[in-house]
Amino acid sequence: MEEEESEEEEDELHMYQEYYDALFSMDFVETKYPHDDTMRALGIFEDVEIVLKNMRLAKFFSYHLGSYKELTCEFLASMRFHKYSELDRADLDQGWGWITFLARGERKVINFRQLEILFGFTYGEGTHWDIKEKELQRVWATIAEEGFSSSRSKAAQIRIPVLRYVHKALANTFFARKATGTINEGEVKLLDMGIKPIISRSKDGKRIRGDRIHAGNLMPLLDQLLSYKTSAYNTRFQTGRKLSVGGVITPILCAAGVHLNKRRSTPAGWMDIKFCKTNLLIEHKELDGRFEFKFTHPLAGPSKLLLPNPEFTTVVGGNNIDFSPPLHTLVGHEEELREEEPELD
Repeated sequence: MEEEESEEEEDELHMYQEYYDALFSMDFVETKYPHDDTMRALGIFEDVEIVLKNMRLAKFFSYHLGSYKELTCEFLASMRFHKYSELDRADLDQGWGWITFLARGERKVINFRQLEILFGFTYGEGTHWDIKEKELQRVWATIAEEGFSSSRSKAAQIRIPVLRYVHKALANTFFARKATGTINEGEVKLLDMGIKPIISRSKDGKRIRGDRIHAGNLMPLLDQLLSYKTSAYNTRFQTGRKLSVGGVITPILCAAGVHLNKRRSTPAGWMDIKFCKTNLLIEHKELDGRFEFKFTHPLAGPSKLLLPNPEFTTVVGGNNIDFSPPLHTLVGHEEELREEEPELD
C-alpha cells in the first residue's frame, strides 16, 4: 500500500508543473460572496443566514478574503489528502486524515480537524454525502419543478428568492463554477440539507432525511479542490477559462502560517444588486423603487413579484418553501384582488 502511494506521489510531482501552468494560464477572477446590504434590500437576509447555518456553511461564507493567484495555483497543483491509520486515529483528535500542499515551494501540512474548525464544519466520517436520488428528485419538485437532471436543470427554476440566492452563493463560492446558470447534484444535496430543519417533508408528504451518514462538508470540499488541476489540464487549450476559487483557499493558507502580501491580492467580489440583475435573479429595471423577482408561478406561469416582500418570501416555518404567492401579489395581476372582493350593497 505504501509503495502504491509512493508511486502516486511521484506521478503527482512529475505532473506538478504541468498542472501549475494549466491553472496559471486561466483568467484569475475574484471569489464572490453573499452581500449583506443586498440581501437586506431584497428582504431575504435572515432567511439566507438560516439556510446557510442549516448547511453548516455560515462560517465558510463569513471570511470574505481576497485571493492570491500564484499561491492559489501552487496550492491546487500540489494538494493531496492522506488518511491516518486506525491506530493513529485512536490516539489523535485530528480527524481521519490530513492534506499537504506547497506554498512558495515549502511543504505545508494541516489536518482535517483543523480544517473543520477553520470552516465551522461538523466532524464527518464519510467521503461523500449520502442522499438518495429519489429524495433529491422530491426536493427539487418541491422548490422548483419535476425532473431534476444534474448540470442540466436551470437555477432559474428555483422559485423562492431565498433559495435562488443561496444556490448562487454555493455555485460561485463552495463550488466556484464559471457558469452558474445550471444546478449540479452537489448543490441540490446542500439545498436538501438547508431546508431539512425547516420542512420535514417534501410536497408529496415523504420525509426528508438529508445526509444519512453525516459525512460533513470537508471531504466534498476537498474533492472539489482536487478536481481543479485535472480540469485545468484537460481544458488547457480552451479559451475563456476562469479560476475563481482563490478566496476559499486563502483561509487555509492563513491557518498554515503562510505570509500573505495583501497588496498583491485580488479583492473579494460581491453578490450585490448588479450581480443579481446580470444573473437574472431580478429585472434590470426597478418598479417604484422595488425589485422585480422573476419566477414561474405554479398556477400563473412566468411571473414577477416585487421585493422586498418578506410575508411571502420568508422560509421560516416552512410555509413558503413551495413558493406560490397569491395571484394578486404578482406584478400585472393586481386587478385580480378587486375581482375577488365581494361587492358591498
